[in-house]
Amino acid sequence: GWIYAGQFQKGEWSLVSLKLTNNQLPLPSTSYPLAWGTNVRTAPPGTRMNSNNQNLAKHIDYLAEGSEIQVLTVKPSGKNGHIWLEISYGE
Repeated sequence: GWIYAGQFQKGEWSLVSLKLTNNQLPLPSTSYPLAWGTNVRTAPPGTRMNSNNQNLAKHIDYLAEGSEIQVLTVKPSGKNGHIWLEISYGE
């Protein structure tokens, strides 16, 4: 699934959903705890609108604050530094 990681501009986070030990982008194949609860979606945002007139993919799960996720892919989205992560997570 995919989660919103936050906003990363000019080399620093202005908003971040992961508990990071530095001010860098998360690394693929690395695990991190969540700083807050988040929705898991089937895909990152796209240009096609869904039935609610939003470009967000279908919600498939919810992970609570402190849940451990493993980053598979880091994907910038749009022009304002929004970062989405393809993740795997345990039971």
